[in-house]
Amino acid sequence: MKAVVRWMVWQSGLLTLYHRMRNRRSLTIAQFHRVLPAGSEEWKHSEQEYALTREEFDLCLHFFRRHYNVVSLSQVLAASQGKGRLPDRALLISFDDGWRDNCMHAEPLLRQHGMRATMFVNVEAMQQTDRRWWQDALVEIFAGGRAAQALPQLGEAPRFYDAIVHMLETPLDERLAKLQGALRYTPTERQMLTPSELARMDKQVWDIGSHARTHAPLTLLADPREELGSAAAQIANWIGQAVGCIAFPHGRYSAEIVGQCHAEGLAVMSSDARLNHADALPRVMGRINIDPSVVGHSRSVATRELAYTLMRRDFQA
Repeated sequence: MKAVVRWMVWQSGLLTLYHRMRNRRSLTIAQFHRVLPAGSEEWKHSEQEYALTREEFDLCLHFFRRHYNVVSLSQVLAASQGKGRLPDRALLISFDDGWRDNCMHAEPLLRQHGMRATMFVNVEAMQQTDRRWWQDALVEIFAGGRAAQALPQLGEAPRFYDAIVHMLETPLDERLAKLQGALRYTPTERQMLTPSELARMDKQVWDIGSHARTHAPLTLLADPREELGSAAAQIANWIGQAVGCIAFPHGRYSAEIVGQCHAEGLAVMSSDARLNHADALPRVMGRINIDPSVVGHSRSVATRELAYTLMRRDFQA
């Protein structure tokens, strides 16, 4: 019965009308990670919660064009500083981590639709020389129940975030080798962008923000301020301009960390799945992750589920 009611509300146009009125002065930030060809080996072995096919991402862009005004990071930062006003029903497209597939598969679709996006890049993911990002390998190990085998130092039931912090004790280019014995998949090409590729990215399509240095939860680090400052400085050096915004790795933060970000001149985005008041942007802007459970259906069902996922959210305090 609930599904029938959802369908009737969507088909009637009431949800769209609700969105146009209630969310008129809102900023929605859509959060993505990976875009891959359906059925490819990389797609099959990706963390499915965070991987869309090209067709699913294209559906999202069609939806954004119909119901939103897509804005750039510079527009959002200007509005956050009281130097500009966002259009009605503004939407920012964001990607996390710095995956090469963002440029290979998402960028052509963004270009086709005439839209910009922001990529929040992780410094060490780009500096690592291996083809596979060690944290992607760690995800495979935990998903396959092999974490205790790979990391016996952490006991019989290691926790994922503890494993990330533990791995930071190993030099960057030795981390993947430490996990290699428990892995079942090896990509044929490099997964993450390199610093030189980042520097050459099309500035007509991409804005760049920080996703910190190590990609560990900032709340578990001894010196999060150093993590923030060193990442922003390194990314600025690569792209030749200052970094004005950070998206927190794993969505973890505290009031103290938010204060440190603002002291460094960084606007802040989280993974809090909320809308933002466009005329009074919050200290921590919410972002809404879009995953295959939302858009991995027929086009009509996916469009409806995307509308419910984005349009009925609470506002960030």
